[in-house]
Amino acid sequence: MGRIRGPFHGEYVDRFMDCLTQNNQEPVIMLLSFCRPRRYMGTVTVSTAFHVTKMIFDGNSPEVEEFRASLPPQVDDGMGSIVLNSGDAGDQGVIKTTTIKALLDNIKPGPYWILREIASLNDSSDWCYLGCTECNKKVIPDGDKFKCSGCAVTIPHGVYRYKVSVRVYDHTGHASFVLWDRECKEVLGASAFVLREIMLEKEMDPNFLPLELNRFLGRKGLFHVVVKSEVGSSSWNGPRAFGVRSLITDPTILSKYEHLVVIEDEEVDRESEGLWASLEDLSQKVNEVVS
Repeated sequence: MGRIRGPFHGEYVDRFMDCLTQNNQEPVIMLLSFCRPRRYMGTVTVSTAFHVTKMIFDGNSPEVEEFRASLPPQVDDGMGSIVLNSGDAGDQGVIKTTTIKALLDNIKPGPYWILREIASLNDSSDWCYLGCTECNKKVIPDGDKFKCSGCAVTIPHGVYRYKVSVRVYDHTGHASFVLWDRECKEVLGASAFVLREIMLEKEMDPNFLPLELNRFLGRKGLFHVVVKSEVGSSSWNGPRAFGVRSLITDPTILSKYEHLVVIEDEEVDRESEGLWASLEDLSQKVNEVVS
């Protein structure tokens, strides 16, 4: 099944979120009119025209029912899953949360979701980078211009983008997640360029972490990360880090997953109690043998 990306604007965002969180039929089916396809860097997207474009979510029509009937069946295993689209190929469908340990131990490529809070910021001077104006990749100085390390275009100037490394904990362990430009701007409400300019005006070293990044601390979210088939540079022996493809902080969506975290914590508590009981029994038997 193919995929086309496209943006939502204005009231359609609220209507989509209502349909996503309240409708029992999954997935949400949308009818779209007065739009046109666009191709950019090999990716096909849908260009909308704000109020001219019309969107109908889960409309009652033979076409909708026929399309829904053609979809593969979704199995409900009681895990409280929902349908989300992160915008990357192969990532759409019924999603389930996982633990930090399972994520670290997993070598199977694919999308994974973790519902937890950000516990700390990793002390790093590269909280932002100079990026390409055509894509998100880093640019390299090339004379009086800059060359993109991704799309290889030469541009007169770059744009500062976020690259914030945070640490997320759960009952099974901890891992470093990298938050990129879109997610950081949504939380902080300001671009990396603006934050950097504020630091320069205050005569602060922009290589240090700005205090505004403390707003991430305690921030609860549903983190979407993708495990790739390649693990990166073979010369890198440091801790494993995961780039966040999307961060969902909407309380309505998060509430559908919070009960899973409680269940996981309770299971870990029971396992811990069982382990300590086994250790006490073993200690008692050892004492009996020694005496």
